[in-house]
Amino acid sequence: QPRLPRPNVDSTTALKEAEEKRPQLLAAQKTADAKVAAKDAAWAGYLPNVFVTATGTLSAPKQDPLEFAQKTRDGALLIGVSEQWDFGISPRVDAAKADQAAAEADLEATRRDTKSDALSAAISVRATGAQLDHARKAEEGTQAVRAIVEARYIRGLSSPLELIDAEDS
Repeated sequence: QPRLPRPNVDSTTALKEAEEKRPQLLAAQKTADAKVAAKDAAWAGYLPNVFVTATGTLSAPKQDPLEFAQKTRDGALLIGVSEQWDFGISPRVDAAKADQAAAEADLEATRRDTKSDALSAAISVRATGAQLDHARKAEEGTQAVRAIVEARYIRGLSSPLELIDAEDS
């Protein structure tokens, strides 16, 4: 008869493994991180824009190599700062904050569901172990009863039906 080893389940280990490996939890964490970045990007609309532009030209006559001294160079470098007056920034920041709060709530709900599922699984494994112990004790008891009935049958003290019932048990 096959014998099943009794599993050793620690609920804290099961919780940690569930949090590390559950795809829904990882996806919720990535979504929450993306919403934080979106909020930061929306808030960046309040900041001024800085730009740098550089241009330059270099020209030399190609026909006469002696006129090398007539080579001209000119260039320009422009550094600027601009301020944007956009009245839509504040609603975008508020919407991004609301999206972030919703993603964090979803992450917390997913984390809570993961813990609940892991604890339920650990409890189920422990209960199954107790049932397995009970079944092993019942098997030992029925084997003892069968041995007694066989001994009684050999001596003629029990009927064949009692022996068949003991074997079935």
